[in-house]
Amino acid sequence: MNIPMLVAEWQRIREAILITCPDIDAETLTDTLDGEAAALDAVAYLIRQAREDDAQADAVASMIADMRVRMARHEHRSDTRRKAALALMRAIGVRKIDRPDISASVRKNAAKLEIPLESAVPSEYCEVITKPDRSKIKAALENGLEANWAALAEPTESLTVRTK
Repeated sequence: MNIPMLVAEWQRIREAILITCPDIDAETLTDTLDGEAAALDAVAYLIRQAREDDAQADAVASMIADMRVRMARHEHRSDTRRKAALALMRAIGVRKIDRPDISASVRKNAAKLEIPLESAVPSEYCEVITKPDRSKIKAALENGLEANWAALAEPTESLTVRTK
């Protein structure tokens, strides 16, 4: 699909119609152009294809969700089996095994930090994280705030498609 060619065709036919019928109303002009040029059919085709792509993306997202559940099951089973192997090695008093395909050893992990009540931690052991309040800044700019550190971007256009 050559969009510049479709635009050129639309504009060429539009100009020819306007020369022939300078008093034509906007709705009749659009209807006539729709019958003579392929641009609106191309728009509809692109939107239909976009909807198909959305359906494919939804299907992939569903498959990813299913695979994440499957992955979690495998991870849980792996963790359970490793814990069972550790428990068995402890129970029989063996700290290391060597086999042709694996080596395993029991080791002592580093101490893990536990904080049962975070509000009781003194402030010198806390970090302060600040981030801009975007909604507050936007409201201030809309109400006339002039700042060299923030600005409102030009509004963009988007396409709304209804199917029902």
